[in-house]
Amino acid sequence: NQAAQSLTGLLITLEDIMKLISQIQALMSDIAKNEHQFLKRCEDYFGYVAPIKIKLNDQDHYGYYIPMKQSIKNILTKPDVINYLVDNCNDNITQAKNDPDLMLTYRDGTAAQDNPSLKIHPNSFLIQFYTDGIGIANPIGPKKDEYKLTLFYFVLEDLPDLVGICPTKYLSLQTNQTKYFEAIIKDLNYLQTTVLAVQTFNGQLHFAFSVLAADNLASNEIGGFQRNFNSGQFCRSCHISYQFKLTPLTDISFLPRKVTTHNAYVQQVVNSSNARIIAGVAGVCPLVVVAMLKEASAKRIMTYAQIEQKIDAFVYGMNDQNNKPPLVRGKHLSNGHLVGSASQKLCLF
Repeated sequence: NQAAQSLTGLLITLEDIMKLISQIQALMSDIAKNEHQFLKRCEDYFGYVAPIKIKLNDQDHYGYYIPMKQSIKNILTKPDVINYLVDNCNDNITQAKNDPDLMLTYRDGTAAQDNPSLKIHPNSFLIQFYTDGIGIANPIGPKKDEYKLTLFYFVLEDLPDLVGICPTKYLSLQTNQTKYFEAIIKDLNYLQTTVLAVQTFNGQLHFAFSVLAADNLASNEIGGFQRNFNSGQFCRSCHISYQFKLTPLTDISFLPRKVTTHNAYVQQVVNSSNARIIAGVAGVCPLVVVAMLKEASAKRIMTYAQIEQKIDAFVYGMNDQNNKPPLVRGKHLSNGHLVGSASQKLCLF
């Protein structure tokens, strides 16, 4: 009973915690007259790093980036943080040496052997990136006002922090991506090539960028791959089809998508003797098809309605199902323009 009473006396109720948080909020609100003044005081006294506004184009589209170099300085300036990181790094290296089959960090993988920064400084702190998407909406507005944002984080060994935020649709353009990632790449290059000095450590600190991690959707978004996973080959790594999505990979045979296999596929396309024919689909082939169909209609061989019916009823092979061409209507033949992609026009031809 005495032990139970003693334990109860050490507990803090949720009500007391809420009161404490309310008091802190009230004190912080009282010391600043407006948001600008509040943020300025946070910069002066708490090391707050304000995000940088990055203009992506002339349409006033912006992304936001938190300077990573300053964020890392703030983390490492805190007492004992560097010592903990160094001890953790040394422990991981020791455990990996004692057990070669054990992989604790990126440093233990084969890719780390080709990392230029780790070749020069094997004990560098690892910087990893992670990206994911979120949806935000006005809580008092309709759901159609939902906005998708892409968030970027960095992880210094095991310590995470936010790097940047940008509306997802802005990053769909290559030019916007180049402008947005320019600041991030500049900071990463600085950290990997220049020694960082902090007040809490007398030695030299080195850093190495390891990987950009993401889930399947975010990875496909960054790489420009398919982002609809309810049909087709939805996985960019193993090319598994949707019908086998619940089948364990150990029960099927597949060829992983790697740099070597990708280069082999590209080389096959380059060496293909049919490359000129495929390229010609965007040239004279559509004109020939239009001329043939218009001639068939002019000579009363087939009407436009019969042409539509024939094309719609045609049975395509398994490999051409996804490239089934749209219907060819009379207006398309009149203006001499066939709708559809190059692959669809090839199937029609």
